[in-house]
Amino acid sequence: MCVQPFISLDDVSNVLMKLRADKAAGPGDLSARFLIQIKSNIAYPLFIIFRKRLDEGIVPHDWKCANISPVFK
Repeated sequence: MCVQPFISLDDVSNVLMKLRADKAAGPGDLSARFLIQIKSNIAYPLFIIFRKRLDEGIVPHDWKCANISPVFK
């Protein structure tokens, strides 16, 4: 039995609100400050994308890749 993770529009909005504007842009070159400014316009489309991916159980290859580097103290 596979349990579907639940994601809501509020979850997406909350994550966008918690972004720190002083952080560097990610691999897509979209700054956190920009995403915070347009959060009301992109929350619903992002919700649809994430919900569709979870419902289908298919994740794009790019979402599986990460640049991970250890940070030594």
